[in-house]
Amino acid sequence: MWQQIHRTARRRTEAVRIRSKAGTFHALAFGRNSGKAGSGSLPTDSRSEPDSVLCAQLCNTFDGFERFFFGSRTSSCPRWFKVSPRHAIGASHQLIGETNMSRLINKVALVTGASSGIGRATAKLFAAEGANVVIGARRQSELDSLVKEIEQAGGQAVALAGDVRSEAYAKALVDLAVTRFGQLDVAFNNAGTLGEAGASTEVSEAGWNETLAINLTGSFLGAKHQVAQMLKNGGGSVIFTSTFVGHSFAFPGVAAYAASKSGLIGLTQALAAEFGPQGVRVNAVLPGAVDTDMYRDMNNTAESQAFVTNLHALKRVATPEELARSVLYFASDDSAFVTGTASLVDGGASITRT
Repeated sequence: MWQQIHRTARRRTEAVRIRSKAGTFHALAFGRNSGKAGSGSLPTDSRSEPDSVLCAQLCNTFDGFERFFFGSRTSSCPRWFKVSPRHAIGASHQLIGETNMSRLINKVALVTGASSGIGRATAKLFAAEGANVVIGARRQSELDSLVKEIEQAGGQAVALAGDVRSEAYAKALVDLAVTRFGQLDVAFNNAGTLGEAGASTEVSEAGWNETLAINLTGSFLGAKHQVAQMLKNGGGSVIFTSTFVGHSFAFPGVAAYAASKSGLIGLTQALAAEFGPQGVRVNAVLPGAVDTDMYRDMNNTAESQAFVTNLHALKRVATPEELARSVLYFASDDSAFVTGTASLVDGGASITRT
């Protein structure tokens, strides 16, 4: 197959260029006569392995190149493209311009909870895929650093700090998207909290209410204004961050968290049924354990981290970048016929009993 790719590349072009709002980037250069690993040519099995960064770059964008040459995906990543998920994802973010496949070109995306973890990784990926990004969270300094990071990589972003429990803030984020970029196409309601944990008989009413206000009511208020704007544009995609906790199984001492995040699944289905006829899709991602600040706060010993890791079939926890890839699927036209789903991205935790 690789000989076929190489022949096709040589016939068609010296370089594949991918255009985005940030400009034109070289995605991969195909040398006519070069057979050296890491030179930009497509190696055959008889050549030495490419350097690690190029390897990771190609692995992350392999499906895009197959679509370019053949119109569809034809095979899995070849043996010498295999790199660890953490290495591959990291390399892709070092090469935003070069690996931009522009799945979100000409789209405007809003991300809450963007100051760290899944939200931050998703905002960066959205920008790398061509979207203009509006980011929100409580911490202004972290938002400012994220905007700078996105802009230095060639993207566009604007930030507004606030509290997702405020309907005025939910509306302000949407207004900012429209004022700055003219529309709103994608909204990722990711802000959340673990909330007050402990024996359910001891959880305070205030702690219970706060957890639901952030995780469930805040997401509803965001979607309320996001969907209203999307209807003016002829459609869009709304995504919520739920969890496997309270869906596949639960842990003692997290009743408020489980209840609020499970409520998002019902909200997802109700909004999808209500606004599907107008072209608004609504889906939820249900992560397993993800290596974020919240995860480390909840599992602050080697023993607890080992226990959680063992719950997953893959025997590891996810990176925020891996979750961002799943969110990208729902944000992009790749999922154009998908709505109302609660999508497990849990590393097999829901099916593992070992």
